[in-house]
Amino acid sequence: MLKAALSHFVAMRDKAVANLNNVLNNSAGVGEHVDLVGEVINLVEEIERSNSCVALLNGMNTAPAAAESMTSVRAAAETDEE
Repeated sequence: MLKAALSHFVAMRDKAVANLNNVLNNSAGVGEHVDLVGEVINLVEEIERSNSCVALLNGMNTAPAAAESMTSVRAAAETDEE
């Protein structure tokens, strides 16, 4: 489930980056937007939100592995003590 959520937020970020590049670099796409500054702000905020979610999910992916590793280390230490 975490992998699917991560894919979702990466796709959201990639879409917002592509749209921001289009707004900034493509004069043909600019005519559709009345408030260009507002559009840029919205896209930057969407990129920031997506990046934050990606970072959070990446941290969650490593936490179970780290916890599992520590459990294995503790179990091995307890076995050595016996």
